[in-house]
Amino acid sequence: MSTNKFAAQPGSKHDFLEKIIAVTPGHVYWKDIHGVYLGCNQQQAQSLGFKSPKEIIGKTDYDLSPKEIANTFKEIDSRIMRTGIAETSEEIAVVKDNKKAIFLSKKEPLYNDQGEVMGLLGISFDITAQKEAEKELQAAAIEKAQLEEHIRTMRIFAGGIAHELRTPLAAMVNAAGGIVKFMPRLVEGYKAAKEADLDVPLIRNDHLEILKDTAEHIAHEGEYAQSVITATLVTAQTAEIDTTKFITLSMVEIILAALTTFYYQNEEDKALVHFNNENDFQFRGDATLMMNIMYNLLKNAIFFVHKAGKGEITIWLEKQKDKNLVYVKDTSFGIPKENLLRIFEGYFTTRDTGTGVGLPLVRRLMQSFGGDITCESVEGEYTTFTLTFPVVADE
Repeated sequence: MSTNKFAAQPGSKHDFLEKIIAVTPGHVYWKDIHGVYLGCNQQQAQSLGFKSPKEIIGKTDYDLSPKEIANTFKEIDSRIMRTGIAETSEEIAVVKDNKKAIFLSKKEPLYNDQGEVMGLLGISFDITAQKEAEKELQAAAIEKAQLEEHIRTMRIFAGGIAHELRTPLAAMVNAAGGIVKFMPRLVEGYKAAKEADLDVPLIRNDHLEILKDTAEHIAHEGEYAQSVITATLVTAQTAEIDTTKFITLSMVEIILAALTTFYYQNEEDKALVHFNNENDFQFRGDATLMMNIMYNLLKNAIFFVHKAGKGEITIWLEKQKDKNLVYVKDTSFGIPKENLLRIFEGYFTTRDTGTGVGLPLVRRLMQSFGGDITCESVEGEYTTFTLTFPVVADE
């Protein structure tokens, strides 16, 4: 065992200095040229399972740590004492209860009066918590990047499908429009042929009535699907919405068209929606995109009315001097305050089958119209979305 050249005599200045070092923050320790501990502060002693710094004197890292860790300490310490150059590095050490910890250590050589290296002084700080936090942040960043890449891929995929469907769907809508136009004449012609006892195949009267409505239903469903595809393409594409193609439109006409073409699961759902068509106003925009805004709000409102087992949906307009407004209110669940702040965030949803893209898309579309969307809600009572539009100059 090496003689402790730093041993302090009771009442000496060295004794006083060791008392100060004992309570110094961090892990302070010093070794002789052979790697034998000559002293440390209280925190270093306790981290190694000792009651006082005196218990570490005379021990080496091989007494305190597994061989592979002790070898690393010896390599670093020997290099510092050999070169006379201080080093700062991250080190893994075994502390009390055989737990591994990560330390940021600053070590430098100690010299005697003749300028010869006689040992080493080190101070280390436990950075285990910080490193674990960094790992978690890094893992979260990787997960976020993977999610964004997945979403980007799905957007491209969805955009491709939507683009491919657009042409045949448009042809179907046009064909349905032609059927809507001529079907009444065909039905009347069939009836006239039957009355004239001409040889025509039998079609029951109730089937004739279905034929009258089917073509119009196909046209409406096709228009709804077109609006969904348009919204999908807007979502999938990174390019800005082309506002140069915006025209002046009647808000009442657009909302009526949206209410007519929206896909209701049943007549009960349709009866939930009440529209006050007073206070019509003009706005600059795109009919399909505006209808998609209404589809999104209607779909959400009907979903929550069903989930709450109560409520109805009311839509009304308001004209003000400097802006025009559309209100969509449902009296179902309401939205908790902590969620209300996030509903327009991308991919935030509280629904098991939700994607979190609907309301962010609605905000983006509204902003392309020069307007915006806000939400007011009282949990357990109601939710009101307010669509704000600029006044059209020639209105």
